[in-house]
Amino acid sequence: KRYLDFTSSEKELRLTLLPSENCNFRCPYCFIYDRRGISMKKEVYKAALAMIAGRISGAQSLAVNWFGGEPTLEKAGILAFMGEVRGLLCGRSGIKFSSGIYTNGYLLSAPAFLEYLDSGITFFQVTLDGNRETHDKVRSLRVGGGTFDIIWKNLCSIRQAAGADERFAFKIRVNFMKDQDAQIQELLEEYEKVFGSDPRFSIYFRAVSNMDTSRDDIRPIKGGIYGIEDGLSKQVDYYLNAANKLGKLDTRSRITAPVPDPIGGWCSAQKKNSWIIGADGLVFKCDTLIGDASTACGRLLENGTIESFNKTCAWDENIYDAKESKCLSCKFLPVCQGGCPRDRQNRLSAGKCYYTEATIEKAMKETHLYYKSRAAAAQKAPAVQTVGAEGSL
Repeated sequence: KRYLDFTSSEKELRLTLLPSENCNFRCPYCFIYDRRGISMKKEVYKAALAMIAGRISGAQSLAVNWFGGEPTLEKAGILAFMGEVRGLLCGRSGIKFSSGIYTNGYLLSAPAFLEYLDSGITFFQVTLDGNRETHDKVRSLRVGGGTFDIIWKNLCSIRQAAGADERFAFKIRVNFMKDQDAQIQELLEEYEKVFGSDPRFSIYFRAVSNMDTSRDDIRPIKGGIYGIEDGLSKQVDYYLNAANKLGKLDTRSRITAPVPDPIGGWCSAQKKNSWIIGADGLVFKCDTLIGDASTACGRLLENGTIESFNKTCAWDENIYDAKESKCLSCKFLPVCQGGCPRDRQNRLSAGKCYYTEATIEKAMKETHLYYKSRAAAAQKAPAVQTVGAEGSL
């Protein structure tokens, strides 16, 4: 029931738009199969608006997210579209609207951030790969050259320019590979100085995944990539280290909680009304397969409907329909719902799961120790006396 409620809701519409399928970076682990180097056409923007207009009357929530390529290469198109969406929503107070942008941060200057924020985008995510040393090795410009310093300068300027504005949430995602403990620690110390006391900013950690593409760019760094279980274990280490340093454990969502909770589904690709719209109007379900036309599930038409290609990729099947016995007999099924459907068959045939008893046990114990140490520290803290209105203690 939880899975069906998650996947089959008619009351929400989630669109992820790719305003640019080009990118100013050349990260070797990027999972985009083909960098098609195209910008979203005006007719695709219009078709996306037509889809929203056609479905919004029966919806209770609308999410418009921006991905790429690198979305900030097409700022004007994003801002114009957001203005049109605000017009469609005018007078519809019963619809919950959200919008986020996932960017490498290189072009996200403070003035640009404020423009996006005023347009209605209230969630921002920027990725760093540890400190300057590790980041610049893998997240370099397409034309060559490091990017860490400019991104960090942008992040610092954004916090200053935002003042006391509480309309937004900002996540800094940290990708990591093997033997980077010192570099991650250095980044965390700098993060604490600038953002540690600001509740609008949060930091989380993800191991780099080995997703082979037709380009094979990832080959030179394969030796530094963690396996599933080891990567998750290290991720827990980084989470708890950050929590102890920052004094707060971020448990607001699945991707930031070290201990897993029951979920409805693994990702929004499984939702009935969740679509990724490519720059040329091709429609995808999985964000790790965008740019590969052979995996497109349809095409967005001018009137806002989708011309279905009537095919289902091997990964696009839930475990209940597939009657996957290993998953259906697993006591951890509620916390992963079979995991990522894209590579489920390969993963299961290799005997690997994202969550295992060992990793969950470690996360539970370490999280318990975190709360226990915080409680002990609070008990040892001296009582704080306050001065009353008349000056008496």
